[in-house]
Amino acid sequence: YSKKADVWSLGVLLYEIMALKRPFTASNMKGLMAKVNAGEYPPLPDKYSQDLKDVVKFILVTDANQRPSIAEIFELPYIKEGLKVLLDTINKNSRIAADVKQGFQEHINLVLAGNADSASGTRSRNVGQINKDVTHEGMVRKLGGVMGKAWKDRWLMLQRGHLIICDKQGDDASGKALSLEQVQSVCPVPAATAKRDFVFALNTNGGKSMWLQALSKDEMEQWIHAIQTALGVA
Repeated sequence: YSKKADVWSLGVLLYEIMALKRPFTASNMKGLMAKVNAGEYPPLPDKYSQDLKDVVKFILVTDANQRPSIAEIFELPYIKEGLKVLLDTINKNSRIAADVKQGFQEHINLVLAGNADSASGTRSRNVGQINKDVTHEGMVRKLGGVMGKAWKDRWLMLQRGHLIICDKQGDDASGKALSLEQVQSVCPVPAATAKRDFVFALNTNGGKSMWLQALSKDEMEQWIHAIQTALGVA
């Protein structure tokens, strides 16, 4: 998943607030998936302006690469006008704490000045595009062995669009490379399932899964974030 999935969720939530019902419903999961993939939903009530309806339509695009980023949503004239009204309301409200008011003012002014990327921390990019500039390395334990029950220390490197697993740091000759093109996703594994903490899984396009254990929770999160960024989904 990527930040574009959050944009989709925003569109679904906005639709539900306006229509008081969900945009996609079905009696079973297969039917629900078909409706979502088709991107077809009932029209919104006529009491809402066409501009607001267009915002929902702009967001609820099934193709993630065609779906707008938060920064692009901020650029819509209708949204910018709404932000001006919000800013004016905040400026006039004496009950808002000064530091909170300042934070709102700074972010809204950034958007209105055309710096939506800086305000939202997002940028437009293709989902799933491999980023070969991301690098990360460190010690992990890899689950393997004949019965798939042995955890062995390994040195893991993320570089040039590949994950390279070596027996130890600096021993590049023993390294086995896995192209990120073959990696479908990376996610944490619940401790109850892994029988140990800080385990994360690399899931490949072939349906296989590689389990790795980081040395700490922070390191596990760093690995997941680095790999997701390299996969173009963070």
